[in-house]
Parts: sequence; C-alpha cells; structure tokens
Amino acid sequence: MKYFIAVFLLLAFIYSPAYAASEKVSLSADDLKIVDAYIKSKERTSDIVGESVSEFYKARQYMIGDVNGDKVPDVIVMYTLEQGMNWNIYIAVFEKPSMRLLADGHVGGKGDRKANLNKVLSNGLIEVSVMLYAPEDAYCCPSLKGTSYYAVEKNVLIEKSSATDYTERTRPKDPSKQ
Repeated sequence: MKYFIAVFLLLAFIYSPAYAASEKVSLSADDLKIVDAYIKSKERTSDIVGESVSEFYKARQYMIGDVNGDKVPDVIVMYTLEQGMNWNIYIAVFEKPSMRLLADGHVGGKGDRKANLNKVLSNGLIEVSVMLYAPEDAYCCPSLKGTSYYAVEKNVLIEKSSATDYTERTRPKDPSKQ
C-alpha cells in the first residue's frame, strides 16, 4: 500500500502543472480565464500542412513577480504549443491588476532548448533554466544546462543574456525530416 501511495504521489507531481514562484502563486478564477483565453487564441485547428496547434496544458508554469517596475507583482506564464511532432515554448507576461498582456515571446522548443521558469529578479529580469542541445544529443534529450534572462521592453520579451551561449554549435537533425 505504501508503494502504491508513493507511486501515486510521484505521478500526481509529474503530471500536474508546474508552479515556479518568486512569490506565492495566487491567481483568481478571472485571471486564469484571461490566461486561458489568451493561450487558446494562439491555438489553431489546422495550419498550412493540416496539423493542429494546441497547448500541452500539463507543461504550463505560473510565476508572480514585478517585471515592469511598478511595485505590483505581474503574472508570468510559460506555456507550450504542440504541432505534430514539434513543440515550442513561450512566455507571456500579464500586468496586474488589469491582466493586460505586456509581452509574449518564444523561449524554446524542440531542437532549440527546453525551458523552466525559475524566478523574477529584483531588477525585473525573468530567470529561466534551459537545457540546450549538444551536437551529439538526441532530439528528445538536450544535455547542456544553462540560464537565460528575459526582460519586457516596450511590450516585447527580450532575451538579455544567457549563461551559456551555444549559438555556434550544430543542432541535431530532426529525425522526422530525414
């Protein structure tokens, strides 16, 4: 029985939405509706190649922190959109209390890098842990750890710096395109 409970708790943790927090995450039902509606607007039932684009909800992460310097914690949401065998990771930042979208931008994806929210620094930078692909890595499994920092400037999400710059390396080949 103890084994069953331990496995159940582990699976519940793995398959629940991840929450990273600079401050305790406490979003109202109305705030969540706004976030859901925004991400839903990014989904498509079909694109040029006939594949739908939809959110992988279990990968969604929330974080609260003052990104724009107004001393009011903003809502940072990392979400993943899937299309066929591909996926892309985005960060959307919503200003509190209005939940107005401040910025949205691409931060990773298959063949690029995996990402997880860490925290919001006191200067408003969003810290993101990343896993990058080494040339020998399989398409599923990046092995290089790094940290990237993002800022909102003029309603655009901008990568300010990365602890590890692998832009000169060769990315692995997508096996589905060979």
